[in-house]
Amino acid sequence: MVLHVPVLEYHRFLPSAAEVRAKHGYDVTPTEFDAQLTALQQAGWHTITASALAHDLQAGTPPPPHTFVITIDDGYSDGYTDALPVLQRHGMVATYFIIGGRIGDHPRPDAVSLDARQIQALAKAGMEIGNHTEHHVHLGQLSARVQRREIRAASSRITAITGVRPVTMAYPFGSYNADTPAAAARAGIQLAFDSHHAAGETWAARYSVPRLRVGPGVTGSQLVAMLTAAAA
Repeated sequence: MVLHVPVLEYHRFLPSAAEVRAKHGYDVTPTEFDAQLTALQQAGWHTITASALAHDLQAGTPPPPHTFVITIDDGYSDGYTDALPVLQRHGMVATYFIIGGRIGDHPRPDAVSLDARQIQALAKAGMEIGNHTEHHVHLGQLSARVQRREIRAASSRITAITGVRPVTMAYPFGSYNADTPAAAARAGIQLAFDSHHAAGETWAARYSVPRLRVGPGVTGSQLVAMLTAAAA
């Protein structure tokens, strides 16, 4: 069975359009994010988490029409301060892919990572906390042993904070190799996302699920059209 549930990929939510333009093409402003979700909600779209998608895929049960998934990579604090209020305003949920070794860290002058308290608050608000490895590494360049360590360490750290072991992950940089699915499965991962820009999921290909990247300047109507086409 093939599901056609669009999975959106976001990274950061920066206050101004100028800041967004200065970064890579995965970032949006909170205002853009709100306009996108407003348009999707008005068009009848609703969210589930990536773990709910994994459950539906395993069970062979298609979710209702107009279902989509929001994913937010890298675990920056603006996912809590800026994205969460927008999600809650629209009654939507998202899956946050967290880098275990950066929790509570300040990796760059312009970036602060989520801390344990914020991650707990996200989980309490109904958001899913997923795995994005311990050190944000190119898994495809690593041995099977090191891959297992990277995935397992991040899952253990997230479990210690939330009490829930992650069952989904996103490969940093979309990088993986033939050893990665087994390494993910050994850590309890049931569904993993790569960097292919598409929509469509099967249980057999559950460790290489594509996503739709959403960048700056994407209007609500454009996103509605993108999801409608992807779900066809």
